Amino acid sequence: PSPASPPPLLPPQLPPPSPPPFVLITPIAATMHSTYNLAGHDFSASKCIDGITGNADGWNFCMSDVNVDDPWLSLEVAPGSALGEVRVYAREDCCQHRLSPFEVWLSGAPGP
Repeated sequence: PSPASPPPLLPPQLPPPSPPPFVLITPIAATMHSTYNLAGHDFSASKCIDGITGNADGWNFCMSDVNVDDPWLSLEVAPGSALGEVRVYAREDCCQHRLSPFEVWLSGAPGP
């Protein structure tokens, strides 16, 4: 009997290409439909773009007025910015359910 022939050689498999590096685009302005008002605390839209995602002091978040229909937040980025990903962070200490549901829209104009 003759020996079995060896299996054919397959070409080497290349790994998939790496995704492009994540580049943070810093918004230059933020506005929202309304801001919750509590003496001594800043809940303005600027808190949404300050780069701080933790809430160690318990007060570092933006917040709209309560019981408002269809609240919105508008972020302005530099002209010509290329957006490939949007990251949204909820509060860490409580109230994560208040963020849902939400939508992300891309537009050339501020506001809803």
